[in-house]
Amino acid sequence: MDKKTEQAAELTAEEKALRAEKAAKLQEKRKRYLAAVMLKTGWDKEYARKQMMEARKKVGCSWYVYTYFEFYKMTEEEQVAAYQKWRQKQERRKNIRARKLENSLTEIVNATGWTREHALAMYEDAKARTGCLPDEYCQYRFWELDNKTQESLTMLYHTDRVRSRFNIDVNLKRLIADKSESNKFFAKYIDRKWCSNRGTSFEDFKKTFKGCSKLFYKPMTLFGGHGARPYDLTPANAEEVYNTLMGLPEGVVEEFVVQHPVLQNLSPRVLNTVRLTSISFPGPIDDAGNHFAIPYCMLKMGGATGYVDNLREGGVGAAIDLETGELCTDAVDINLNTYECHPVSGVKVKGTVIPYFDEAKKMIQRIAEENEMKGFLAWDVAITERGPMLIEVNGRPSPLLLELPFYNTPLRGRKHILEPYMPK
Repeated sequence: MDKKTEQAAELTAEEKALRAEKAAKLQEKRKRYLAAVMLKTGWDKEYARKQMMEARKKVGCSWYVYTYFEFYKMTEEEQVAAYQKWRQKQERRKNIRARKLENSLTEIVNATGWTREHALAMYEDAKARTGCLPDEYCQYRFWELDNKTQESLTMLYHTDRVRSRFNIDVNLKRLIADKSESNKFFAKYIDRKWCSNRGTSFEDFKKTFKGCSKLFYKPMTLFGGHGARPYDLTPANAEEVYNTLMGLPEGVVEEFVVQHPVLQNLSPRVLNTVRLTSISFPGPIDDAGNHFAIPYCMLKMGGATGYVDNLREGGVGAAIDLETGELCTDAVDINLNTYECHPVSGVKVKGTVIPYFDEAKKMIQRIAEENEMKGFLAWDVAITERGPMLIEVNGRPSPLLLELPFYNTPLRGRKHILEPYMPK
């Protein structure tokens, strides 16, 4: 009996079951990747499998990498170069994760007085039970919560499980990641002037934004609103603004959106957006047989700092009742502080009704159905006096926007909202 066989024989029934489950999930994923390659190339199943297996053997890439990076369009040399670049990126991410763990352990120790070893043991126990990341352990202050409450909270692990089930369109993922291409694709829903800050001449810039007094820049790698900001535009400073924008990291420049007076009165500093999280798929997404759903939504509002409504940039948010469009919680910030009244305007948050909320929901469903979009997606929608306007779509909905509005209420622990959509 070889060493591998001996190790397998020593496994418990539970360990064997877990291994079998893991293998079954891997096979299911491979089927999806194989189907995606066949669809894009026209290859038959046997030939597609052969090409993917050969790349696995010669290059070392997984079927996911082969599919996502379209290795079927590359020579073997190009595949090797692309795979090495991806591996380097993964190594950088690994180092970032290690630093985040150390930073989180320091935060836990400072908050609790535990030793580092005890803090690590407590985190690893919580991770095994809830799937939490180190920063999520700190974000939700797990050291203050009992196990049952910890296990009721939504983690990135849970939203990623939903994504793994529905976000199978590689081209849609790539489209969403490129803000310029995304604006082109969703042009008829955008309804505002915009341009890329790459390859746009000064003359085209002036022509595009003629009559605009304010612009908004969003970098391609926008995460959590970081790097986005507005620019005032006048005939006198147009060239200066143009040169500044063209010198920034690649992104898009847009006409600044004037929001509905209700939202302007509530939070006047920046554009506030309705974050609608949707699931759409050709097949049933739940036991009721639905093909589309909006499981949760939030109004993101600007705070006292920053240029955007994102919570990580100083914003605050409140949950929206899906039926009535009414804000049903107080506002909350990233540090779990709650505000009965908006911290800048002083206007009472809970009870405010979002104008055109039904129209916003219908618009998102129409976009998803018209474009046959498959996925678990997050839509940022502005509300203007004319109605809802699409700002952008994101491919990785944040669990924080589901949990934070309810964190300081008896209703905290919202994982049950997404459980019907997780893989069985």
